[in-house]
Amino acid sequence: MLLLAWGLQALQAQAGALFEMRGAIVATACDIDTASQYQTINMGTKTVEQLMQDSAATAQPFSLKLVNCVLAHRDNRALSHQLFQVTFSGREEGGHFGLEEPGRGVVLMLTDRTGNTAKPGVPLPPQSMQPGETELHYRASLKPMGPSVQTGVYHALVRYHLDYY
Repeated sequence: MLLLAWGLQALQAQAGALFEMRGAIVATACDIDTASQYQTINMGTKTVEQLMQDSAATAQPFSLKLVNCVLAHRDNRALSHQLFQVTFSGREEGGHFGLEEPGRGVVLMLTDRTGNTAKPGVPLPPQSMQPGETELHYRASLKPMGPSVQTGVYHALVRYHLDYY
């Protein structure tokens, strides 16, 4: 009973309490087109021989589309961020993206339009923002990691995010 009485006194004491709220309102530089948010890239069927001879032949293009990009506030002041970087992340294997079935002897390699190779968790070189829409082009290819490539079905999961500055 004593505990109940103490609880009621504490509740009465808190009736006049104050709280503080903090936050921020930010302007996003670009939106990611909904078709670019979740993609499945079909790498097709390749023989071990094809993969070992020319892994670039397995390359499949994909793109990320940025929309509603703005470089200025409504009062025409320039936004503080005019550059962005894309970072891909996923399971790392040998500096590339590992398959979800490890030990297959194959990794996924991602390259941008200028030939920069994406490394898991490492931002690609900065790019300038453009107003309106921008399409970022990449290629995904399978790369053998030695002479023992195993056959079978495979998949990899890669996430990405953009940092503006």
